[in-house]
Amino acid sequence: GFTLLIYLVLKYFEVSPFLEHTFGIITWILGVLSGYSTAMIYASNRFVLEWNSGITVIYYLLMYLMLGSSAFTVISYFYNLPYTGTFLFLTFLFVLLGLGFRIAFNVRQFYIKRPTLNEALNLPHNRPIRVIDKGSTTENYCTTEFYYAKGKQMLPTFIPLAYLFTFVIPLFLLIYIYVTDVVNLPLLVLIYLSVLAGSAIERWCFFVEGNHVQNLFYGLYPEEGYKLRKGYMERKETKISLY
Repeated sequence: GFTLLIYLVLKYFEVSPFLEHTFGIITWILGVLSGYSTAMIYASNRFVLEWNSGITVIYYLLMYLMLGSSAFTVISYFYNLPYTGTFLFLTFLFVLLGLGFRIAFNVRQFYIKRPTLNEALNLPHNRPIRVIDKGSTTENYCTTEFYYAKGKQMLPTFIPLAYLFTFVIPLFLLIYIYVTDVVNLPLLVLIYLSVLAGSAIERWCFFVEGNHVQNLFYGLYPEEGYKLRKGYMERKETKISLY
């Protein structure tokens, strides 16, 4: 942010083309590193298997690129710059790639091998550990901060909305532009706003989809597979058994 501010000041006062390009390149590099580092925070988290994948990193960066390219398309058209066609193509490319990696992110969850309590505690399997009672009879920090019950119930509604606003509507409008050769500011703004709204919904879904392994202790961890239905992660009463 600071280097971007310096770049804008240099650009506004036309101090030096060399300094403008230097700080522009530095800002671009730091922006990419910032996005990559943020994505790696989630992708390297081995306690949330849904995020622990290279798909998370690529898809996270594509979200930045979708928003940036669609925003610059609007700016380029508004100021009559010669880059509108380029940014239109990049928006189409990044949205299409984003759709592919988002589908891969969801499909992967069907095949995640859920850990057992032994694996979570790094203990051998010759004496399997069973939960015979819930870790807590009341809500606590772990059951509220690492598990969003209401959000789990809302996922079947919000995931389709994320797909609709982030990918379906923008792709439909972009194809319409290429087929009809009609480009105007309201259409480009609509594409950007759709990607922006969809990205916000998608980020919410991303965090709710994550299941922390500590939820094994509270009986809140999903079974094998990924069941996208209402209440699929609802709290289950654990029966006490001596066998």
